[in-house]
Amino acid sequence: MKQERSAGNSPPPKEAAATPIHPGEILREQFLEPAGFDAARLAQEVGVGETQLEAVLSGQSAVGADLALRLARFWGTAPELWLHLQNQHDLEVAAAAIEVDLQAIEPFTTAAPAAKAAAGAAEERSPAAGATAGVTASGPPSNSGSSGSSGSSGSAGVGAAAAATAAATTAKSRG
Repeated sequence: MKQERSAGNSPPPKEAAATPIHPGEILREQFLEPAGFDAARLAQEVGVGETQLEAVLSGQSAVGADLALRLARFWGTAPELWLHLQNQHDLEVAAAAIEVDLQAIEPFTTAAPAAKAAAGAAEERSPAAGATAGVTASGPPSNSGSSGSSGSSGSAGVGAAAAATAAATTAKSRG
């Protein structure tokens, strides 16, 4: 029976994180065993050392591009499968190792004030730059001919600010 949590109770204990699955485990359980192969035979078939393959199968070594290409050719899979499995494993291991640090990072939510200020200053120095580029730090160009933040919510992306700054710099160097 599931108990509901009241506002005064502490959250339930965190479940233990699952151990990341290494691509060697998948290779062993979903490819070698069903085919009746051992590491020695697969190593010979794909042209790698048995020791290298054993290290991958035991999770002690990573699947690199060379092995991914060889496994893909032999098993009829895409090399990206093996590389994706390795990358997923590596990400899960890294995330677990730096979990506390990651929680302390505040996600980016709005354009950096410095980027907006730089774009605004560039437009003031070269008013034609915003019109030439058709982009301002505050959003798309308006038909009123004004630049700045009229009608903007103030949450323009960094890309728009960077484009305006680049356009202003280009216009200044040409003029």
